[in-house]
Amino acid sequence: MMYLVINHYKENKSFNLNIEQFKELLKGNVEIPLIEDRYNNLTIMNNFLKGESFYQKIKDVTKDTDLLNFIIDNFSYFEDKSTYKGKDIYFYKRAQLLTSDVLHILELKDKKNVDYSNLIGCADYKIPQVMYCYDLIEYNEELANKIDNKITIEKDSEEEIEIRAADLEVIDYIYNKLNKKYAKININDFIWLLSQNKQEMKKNYHRTLTNNY
Repeated sequence: MMYLVINHYKENKSFNLNIEQFKELLKGNVEIPLIEDRYNNLTIMNNFLKGESFYQKIKDVTKDTDLLNFIIDNFSYFEDKSTYKGKDIYFYKRAQLLTSDVLHILELKDKKNVDYSNLIGCADYKIPQVMYCYDLIEYNEELANKIDNKITIEKDSEEEIEIRAADLEVIDYIYNKLNKKYAKININDFIWLLSQNKQEMKKNYHRTLTNNY
């Protein structure tokens, strides 16, 4: 999907498609979930980036908090907030991931001194899967049954929020056990890489239909 969108953008210097053209561009053998959300997100991006690339706008931003705020302030689709027992919980999974990716590129490619020490981790579905497989997190019988049997867990339900929060708690625990030697986002990335070993992933990930991860 992303290859088709990026290729179209490069050829036309703009994302100038209506929703029906967008659906036709991505037409295939399977139905793409949340396709209207994806279209709206790309429209917001296109309107903001007219006349200037994303890189040009952020190439001099080297601190994670500054870049994260820039992303959240200008791209509304990175909003990632849930309400748990009356309290607002901010995860910002995708915004943190983009911030981390950009800063690592600036560090490695442009040889800039960057700071990503304030990123706390990306609460998604693959990292909790790794933690579940290696007994780093434990679910009660009801929740384990849902995950094991691929039963959908509703977006913004207490169960989904608690899974995501547990993900970050474990990353923080590992961070402190390692005497804060490694950035939390790097611990996050290491755990995610473990999820790519399909043979080791003997337990399921939780199923939630969401645009937050």
